[in-house]
Amino acid sequence: MVISSRTPEGRPNRCPVCGSAITIEPSEPAGDAPCPHCGHLLWFTWDDTGDIIVIKPTCAILRSEDLDTLTDRASEKPGVQLVLDLGDVQYLSSTALGKLINLKKKVMGVGGRLRIENPHSDLLEVFRITRFDQVFDIGR
Repeated sequence: MVISSRTPEGRPNRCPVCGSAITIEPSEPAGDAPCPHCGHLLWFTWDDTGDIIVIKPTCAILRSEDLDTLTDRASEKPGVQLVLDLGDVQYLSSTALGKLINLKKKVMGVGGRLRIENPHSDLLEVFRITRFDQVFDIGR
């Protein structure tokens, strides 16, 4: 299942936050669309193949409050193999970095694994300076 607020056409799917069935309609200009049930902005894609969940934020700035939702939702599935694709993200606040640690702890707490993929070069530098490159499994 892939959910994105920036899909070219509307199609039925489920909100990855509340699980409600939704149809995302195209908008002009393209932008974030709120879930009609929980109101959460769908600012990322969520692809659950069963064995692996790939979450790809589609914003340049990843806010810490957005990571709260991911932390709660992603840690529900025992043994989850979570991939966080940060290819579009150029900036993380220090609070968001702390939330990534919480996400890792929760995923590991249910016997899962967290991998960060495609970090922007600016984020790689932040991970290097903070030594988070030694904490996280990072794929370049």
